[in-house]
Parts: sequence; structure tokens; C-alpha cells
Amino acid sequence: MKRFRFLALLMSAMLIAGAAVSCKDDKDKAKSSEIVASDGSKLSGIVSPDSESDEAELGDYRVTESGTKVYYEEDKTPVELVLAVEKYFKAIAEKDFDAYCEIVQPEYAEVYGDYLEAKNDSIQNSFELQSDNCEAQVGGKYKLTRIRIEASEEDLSEGYFEVLEGLMGEGSAQKMKDAADELITIVFFVMVEAEGEEHFLAQESKMIIAKQDGKYFIMA
Repeated sequence: MKRFRFLALLMSAMLIAGAAVSCKDDKDKAKSSEIVASDGSKLSGIVSPDSESDEAELGDYRVTESGTKVYYEEDKTPVELVLAVEKYFKAIAEKDFDAYCEIVQPEYAEVYGDYLEAKNDSIQNSFELQSDNCEAQVGGKYKLTRIRIEASEEDLSEGYFEVLEGLMGEGSAQKMKDAADELITIVFFVMVEAEGEEHFLAQESKMIIAKQDGKYFIMA
């Protein structure tokens, strides 16, 4: 699991872009059958890049129906959580507010929306600003190429809720906490392609995910 972090620090964007362009020519081999998530979404069998390719250092991966390469430990991270993270970042990349609303925790959206409305703002405007900022970060419109997810050794949920309470007022986070059956902290990396080159959109970032009613929701 450390290989992706190592490359995140030491690999140049140009080198990774070269790997992205040539990946169709790699002698990748699927080692297992595809898997199907609880919502019917399919992921490819595990792919092992050719040992001589630049991608070999990143390790094995699966490919989602959207074409995103996902790297995760299947004994620690459910595929449904992986797909929730992909859906969240795909919504931001495509500026799809409806898709964003489907994947963020409903209670988070309600509390945050009320907070913004009190300031004559809206959650949709906040989402659009976030999408614009991501485009500016990578130099234009982009598409997802890779997501890596690791289980965090720390539970950061309490600290996160303390920040929300400080921002939105006492008691504002309790509704979110009460709705969740489980709160999960992940470490994630996101790579995207813009203008023909691959860039990091996020490196070793952390996120809180709520599991409730058998589904995974982003709390951001």
C-alpha cells in the first residue's frame, strides 16, 4: 500500500502521463473474474501491469464501468465504498449537482444547506465553486483516471465534527452522527487527466464516510 504514496511523492506528472498514454499497449493481465457491487455496478478482474511498465510500481487495480482504475485492499475496503468515492469525484468533475446530492449524506446536505442559506448562499453554489476550483487546480476540464483508497489508522470523525460545530453552531453535527450506522475514515489519492496529461487532484487526503441503511455517503 506504500507504493502509491511513494510514487505520489517522487514520480513526475510527465512520467505518469506517459504511462497513461501507453497503458493500452501494456501487457496487462486480468488475474481474476470481475466483481459486481450491491447496486449492480461491475468492476473488471484484477489487472497486473506489465513488470516493465511505469504502472507496475502502482500495483494491481480494477477498472470501474466509468474507466477509472481503482486501487484498494479488498479485505479492508468494500467495493461499494470505493464506488461511492468515485461517484463523488465524478460528480465534481462533470459538474453534476444531482449526482453529488445522491452521494453526499442527506443529513450533511440538509445541515450544510441550512447554514449556507442563512448566509444568503446555497449548497449548489458551494458545489459549483468546488468544481471550478478543481478545474483550476489541474488546468482545465478533466476526467478521473485513478483512485487509491486506504483504511486510515486514525478515526478522525470526532475532530471533523468539532470543526463543523465550530463553523455551523453547537448541535449542528449531531444529526449527521445520529443518522450514520458507522463512520469511516479513509486516506485517498485521486488522479485525473487534463489536456492530455495526468495530474494529482488529491494526495494522501482524508475523508469521513457515513455508512447508513447499507449504503455509503460522503460527508463533504
